[in-house]
Amino acid sequence: MKKRFLILLTSLALVSSMVPGCGKHENTDGAADTASQEESVQETVESEKASIELTGTLDFGWAVDHISDEDFGEMAQILDDEAIEDLPGDSRFQRVYGDLSMEVSVWDLLSVGEGNKDYNDYGTVIVTGSGKTKTVFPEVRHGRCPAVNADFDENTMWLVGEAISENGVYAEIPYLFTIDSAGAEIIYAVDPVLVQNKLLEMLSVESDDSTISFNYDGDKLYSIENPGNVTNICLGDHISYYLNSGNDLMVKVTPGIKVSGNDDISYDNMPTFIANVVPSMGSEGVYDDFELKALSALSYNKVDFDNPTALDDAISSAIFKSNAGVYYEGELAAEGHILMSSEEEGPQVKAYVLSMYGEYEFQNGNFVKCAGSGAIPTVITFVLNDSKEYTIVSYEEAEDGSDFVPSIKKMFPEDLWARCISIEEDDMSELEKMERGYAEEYVESIGRENAEIGDYADFEYTYDDAYNVSEKAANAMLEAQSTDPLVGKCPMWYGNREVVEEGIRYLYKKEYDEAAKKVIFSKVEQESGKVVESAEYDAR
Repeated sequence: MKKRFLILLTSLALVSSMVPGCGKHENTDGAADTASQEESVQETVESEKASIELTGTLDFGWAVDHISDEDFGEMAQILDDEAIEDLPGDSRFQRVYGDLSMEVSVWDLLSVGEGNKDYNDYGTVIVTGSGKTKTVFPEVRHGRCPAVNADFDENTMWLVGEAISENGVYAEIPYLFTIDSAGAEIIYAVDPVLVQNKLLEMLSVESDDSTISFNYDGDKLYSIENPGNVTNICLGDHISYYLNSGNDLMVKVTPGIKVSGNDDISYDNMPTFIANVVPSMGSEGVYDDFELKALSALSYNKVDFDNPTALDDAISSAIFKSNAGVYYEGELAAEGHILMSSEEEGPQVKAYVLSMYGEYEFQNGNFVKCAGSGAIPTVITFVLNDSKEYTIVSYEEAEDGSDFVPSIKKMFPEDLWARCISIEEDDMSELEKMERGYAEEYVESIGRENAEIGDYADFEYTYDDAYNVSEKAANAMLEAQSTDPLVGKCPMWYGNREVVEEGIRYLYKKEYDEAAKKVIFSKVEQESGKVVESAEYDAR
């Protein structure tokens, strides 16, 4: 790239296919030739079945139209105190980042003017120098899930903004700023189209009848079950960013599948890949390109819970540790969180988050959230040590019932009240998707990727009334839930739940014997089918 944003890479269609054999041996009766041709046809068919195209979904007019060299320097407007005060009183701001010790804060200017109709004139406000300098960036629309972090040794700051491309695809854009008491200035913006294209260059796919594999630099990163008739693996729609290990920018991408005869792209059970985004400085002393480094498959179970060095990992660790033992224990613990805003004051970091926690177990072959929470507004306070490791200081959740709203107003900045009090559907979906990600990764790791994942309410269960079990028998079994260890571990519905004990997987089962009119509880070793213990109750 010679100049910033003026040259776009062409989307590469990377095709992974087998090369059919083309050698041919002849003999006098032509038998070898026929066999060779049949082999070649068979190999060609297999090649066609294995050929999947890796393509991008972002359009290519967006970057040049939205960010060009000509208007790059005009994106910032410096406003003095008087100009800010002249804004109408019903203007709406949301703080997305603050460092009290360095006197820097970032605000999303949501709307301005009577009826909040004039928001298109405003974007992000960066306040520096004890509030004396306010720099407005009209084109920088902050994302729904804030990602902002500053490196005060370098006087730089990353902020992830968002935009909609020409074909209606949502895209996130990371901006790199310089910040000082005189204001803030954009020195680089990572073009989402170029990120897409670089990912297309790095990844390749291979497939056979049973699996699709994603490869990078000769190594297999991840494999999924091949659903059949796949024509494209699509990148672009699900590219996002987060800040890791202080001020390192990470890109996160989930590819989608398109099958023959269907224009929809499916992201179900697909892996997520991550890579470092590293801006590079050109000969003229300005950032003019970037590299993607260390591409890998995201593993939800690789967080260093004892010594997290990234705020996102620290939040995950805090949620797991604070909820351990609070709920009924399943086979897997999972969490989801959205960092709405954060504040730093010296070594102390306060994170304002929406959190979700779940315990999962196998029920009737499905992987079910058997216990946990919904979305809970939570304030987590950490201390960052000299090794850049986060240690949790406090973990505070909003109160229940009539104390809910007062606790929100006590715990959170005013600009977050509405988002915490009435949690939007998009936020709930984001939390559930992240929590489900742990479950998807886990079932894949134990070879149970075909198990359906969901909440208890997503599945149908059969209870005593389906078999006309008497009230007397039902009450006896209910009492046994607390007095008989076997019955206590068996489900209340008819079917089974799985429990791993000392490395051995058991089925705890409840069954109905129609002929004997009995309810049978049992513990069965899954692999061998051996009944370890059982109990019977007369259903009459």
